[in-house]
Amino acid sequence: MRFQEQLKILNDSMQLLILKTNTVNTTLGERHTILNMAEISKAVNLLQSFTYLDPELKEVTQLGFLGNSVQRSVALNTNQLEDIKDKIRKLRNKVEQNVLILQNTIKMVDKDTLCIKIVEHDSLKEISEELEILDKIIMQTISHKAINATYKFSSFDVGSAWIYIVITSTVGLNLLAGLIWSACVIRKKWLEGSVLEESVKALKIKNDSLKDIQEANKKQMDLLLENEAKNLMEEFELENTDNEYLKRLEFSIKELAKLIIDGVQIKPADLLPEESKNLFPDYSNLDAIESKIKLLERK
Repeated sequence: MRFQEQLKILNDSMQLLILKTNTVNTTLGERHTILNMAEISKAVNLLQSFTYLDPELKEVTQLGFLGNSVQRSVALNTNQLEDIKDKIRKLRNKVEQNVLILQNTIKMVDKDTLCIKIVEHDSLKEISEELEILDKIIMQTISHKAINATYKFSSFDVGSAWIYIVITSTVGLNLLAGLIWSACVIRKKWLEGSVLEESVKALKIKNDSLKDIQEANKKQMDLLLENEAKNLMEEFELENTDNEYLKRLEFSIKELAKLIIDGVQIKPADLLPEESKNLFPDYSNLDAIESKIKLLERK
């Protein structure tokens, strides 16, 4: 998990770990009710992957009703409430300490930042080649005169394979989001075509038939690439400068699709507004990605 993601989870959990109670006087003395058990429970669940919090989490989950999603309320006496407060306070303090450590460890990113996960390689040469193709994809996409954007390297994410780059304009960032989405569409179609070809091979159908299927797949892919590139140009009102930009977009989409198949991910920064984040694909469900051309046709 990226340090940026860890920091967000810890911050979110810290906001939830604030005990809210209601107190009433009874003949048996003060009785206390916890009003936000669901929020406390949510924080505990969010923090389960942080093993360095295990001792504090264990103390909280041993309280039983706080370790699960609870809908009921529980009446507590003062001693019980103070015990719960103490355990949650210890957990929250530990979370806060680690938030401060992470904030001092990582460089905070700008809102127009792209987070790029590169693939693990055995050699520096392979890493260099991957970064070189990413540089070419990004630069030849956002350098169009109507966009006139560039990028600058920001930082590495400590302890992971993620790097951060800052795009110099929001429209450039949005164009790249569209490019990444199109690449995910091509990735999906590519894999579907590969599965079909493998199925035909397994059935031991004549080579001529297999070649026909491969040629049909290639024609369909070329047409899809062209349509995806044209759609981006229309969406961002880009001219086909020197009759080259369309081909550059097609190249970028195709090469990025290959990288995504290999495991590369390009995500927006957490600080980006939600409407801009939604322009990027969800990498946890890439097979559900549909072409935006189809989505527009449906509308």
